[in-house]
Amino acid sequence: MRIGFIPDHAHANYAQKPFWHPGEPEFRFFGNVKAKSEASTPIASFRCSDCGFLEFYAHKKHSRHSRQR
Repeated sequence: MRIGFIPDHAHANYAQKPFWHPGEPEFRFFGNVKAKSEASTPIASFRCSDCGFLEFYAHKKHSRHSRQR
């Protein structure tokens, strides 16, 4: 397991695909988080249709889904 973070990309009520970033977050002057997109990994979530259990996976195979900005 490696440490990482998932920055909150909520902006103007638009949904954005989440990405996992390796390492500890680094903060800019106004509290924004520095996150290099080339090091990020897309996150996919899966839900059990019977019980509703959720699982999240960060894997490059989910990168075919474009990143929304």
